Amino acid sequence: MTNKEDSFQSIASIIKMLLSPYILGGLFLYGVATIIWLFILTRVPLSVAYPVQSMGYILAVFGAYFIFHEPLTFPKIAGVLFIMLGVSIIGFSGNELINK
Repeated sequence: MTNKEDSFQSIASIIKMLLSPYILGGLFLYGVATIIWLFILTRVPLSVAYPVQSMGYILAVFGAYFIFHEPLTFPKIAGVLFIMLGVSIIGFSGNELINK
């Protein structure tokens, strides 16, 4: 196995890295997320869709905790709670926009 510094030493190592299952899987998931995002944008007002997208930050914090064992500190939890509060406020006011 090569270390990170050796990954960009040759064209073959770059191609091998780009064809790794992790990179290909990530590109596939990014494509699926883009298609879902475009679908959402056709159904929901932009002023509601973008704040709800910030829920990805919440998933990232907890994903980093469970998958990468990063510490879950009080500031991170407080930030997640603020994001959830803001998204909730916008979501509730967004219902008025959708129902009109």
